[in-house]
Amino acid sequence: MEVLPCFLQYSPKNDKFRLMARDFRRGRVGRPVTLNLGRIRACRLSRRPAPRRFDRSYLRAADRGTMPVQIRIRNERNALERCMLHFAHYDKQTTYEPETDTWLCSIWCDPADETELLIELLSFGPVIRVLGPEKFLEQMRARVLRQHQLLRHPPGDGQIQ
Repeated sequence: MEVLPCFLQYSPKNDKFRLMARDFRRGRVGRPVTLNLGRIRACRLSRRPAPRRFDRSYLRAADRGTMPVQIRIRNERNALERCMLHFAHYDKQTTYEPETDTWLCSIWCDPADETELLIELLSFGPVIRVLGPEKFLEQMRARVLRQHQLLRHPPGDGQIQ
């Protein structure tokens, strides 16, 4: 894989660095890519030089056309403050809805981080409600169902898994 590096991103929550780059094939700049630095085994300089007018700006997830995960945050137990701190490393947009006394928050994440975001959202319990997209809701339902089954029939209780 050949890429043109744009910048490094650090995730304090996961204690890992990511290289935000652009795909570079046949001398053409392509789509944005995210590489986990901890998984890179080797690298070397390309024989092809970067284009003279290469724009190193990296498109945010919101600009790449990914669907945001939408959540509704209830106004209790400092939920808004906890969510804003917890999801600080994601691109997000939050608006207050006075008629329901809740906040509607759209969170954009890299598809590679969806499982991590799902687990983080589940940890907030009843103070948030995930509204969509439907594919994300299906993954969430499957994870909750799997957890429920594990609690009902824990491994080693004589039940066949």
